[in-house]
Amino acid sequence: MSACNIFKNTIIFLSLFFSLNCLSAPMDDVFDLLDSGGGLRVGVSDSDGYYMLALSLNDSRSETRASELARLDCIRQLNEMVNGVTISGSSSMLSEYITEESSDSSTGEKYKKSFSKSSFIDVVETKFSGKISAAQVLKQGEYDGQQFIAMLITEKNIQLLNKMKASTADFSEDSGEAPTFSNETKPVEAKGLSSLKIGESKAREQALQNALRNAVQQVQGVILEGKSGTFGEALNTALSTKTRGYVSSYQIEDEDIERGSYYVLISASVSAGKLERDLQFYLNIFSDPVFTITSNDLAESAWVADELERLGFNISQGTKSATHTFIVNKTQTEVIDHLDRIAIETKLYVQLKDLETGEVLSTITNAPRKTRFSVEPISRAKKVSSRAAYKQINKKLGAELIQVLSQRAESGQLFDIEIVNARRTDWKIFKHVLENATTGSVESWLWDKGTRTITLKYRYGGKLSTALDEGLSQLYTTFKTQGKGRRPTALNIGGSKATFEMVTK
Repeated sequence: MSACNIFKNTIIFLSLFFSLNCLSAPMDDVFDLLDSGGGLRVGVSDSDGYYMLALSLNDSRSETRASELARLDCIRQLNEMVNGVTISGSSSMLSEYITEESSDSSTGEKYKKSFSKSSFIDVVETKFSGKISAAQVLKQGEYDGQQFIAMLITEKNIQLLNKMKASTADFSEDSGEAPTFSNETKPVEAKGLSSLKIGESKAREQALQNALRNAVQQVQGVILEGKSGTFGEALNTALSTKTRGYVSSYQIEDEDIERGSYYVLISASVSAGKLERDLQFYLNIFSDPVFTITSNDLAESAWVADELERLGFNISQGTKSATHTFIVNKTQTEVIDHLDRIAIETKLYVQLKDLETGEVLSTITNAPRKTRFSVEPISRAKKVSSRAAYKQINKKLGAELIQVLSQRAESGQLFDIEIVNARRTDWKIFKHVLENATTGSVESWLWDKGTRTITLKYRYGGKLSTALDEGLSQLYTTFKTQGKGRRPTALNIGGSKATFEMVTK
């Protein structure tokens, strides 16, 4: 079945769940989604045929970062709906029930209908070549103080994409298939406990959450047996906010109060396929980084190394080149407290920097007022204040690091691939191979007629050398059959740029 037909069938299936205005225009949906805070719409228009539209808003202080995060969220929505998979560790694909209000056109009577988003995602098994390469930005800008992006996939664009792929040559498609994951659910029984000190109602809810988390961890342990290496704590941190997304259904079998605690016993169905996809995603991105730590207070910054080792990450010991560094800076100030005593406040910030690009990926700061201590002697006050500051940062460090690595892997980095002594049409073969033999995508290309040079803008969620390791063999094979006596040779593959020269055999 062609990608276009699969996409059309997906849209028809979607229409069972979403109210469609059969001749609606995508821009009308943009205005509706802006008012409703974003989301996903599907429909059909005269000019584009069937379409799927995602819109996301983001209020980050940096316009560039807000736009990028909004774009990533749009891609996530489209990919989850079209491919039926979660593509990011920071994704919030939930097993929630969505309620939609509609009205009967003949009587005007309003009614509500509900459906399970996760159940829908499990049913839609379309592959769409495993990519969202037909998605385009329809509209972007600022709305109500937030940056927004609307991205669109249309039946028309898919047809154009298929024509472009066909015109690149009579390429034989890569015979390798993308990894497939089972949608199997695992039945488990789990128990959760919570202290009654927080009140019976809150204790019950906390016990239920603990039971759900324990159910997921049971299945996680089976999947990870022999795989996780040293990343157990990092994986637990990464998955801790997504528990409900993996539980497709549960039933409370028993609940009671015993020995000052509320306990809940549940039977649950855990979506092993979704869990396995996310676990594999995290395992892949945790394996690459190697960290160093620099600080203006080396004697007291060992806690960063301790936290990284607890999570399972690699710290440079001279055998591996570092990819990232944590920069720890601490300042202490004497202040007068509310009792007119001399007190010590500690200001601490920790930056995570990518050593290849020089980009600061994250900055974590503490709340200095909460580190204010007045004890004698003053040297002791400094130690107590320092300890309080480190404790504040330590609560955030693991989760922040995992979020940054996940977003980085999902969004990828934009690399330059330069092809010298080229023909104008060489970009088509490069693009075809890079988008089918690797997990990256070519976003644009530039032809310089004077120097006969092509520059591709290639986005990939990892090192450029890793991507080319994936694709070089297929690139050479394709040019061998389709290059008409010409082939590429790699002149240089660096951290942010690769250069190839086209030569005659």
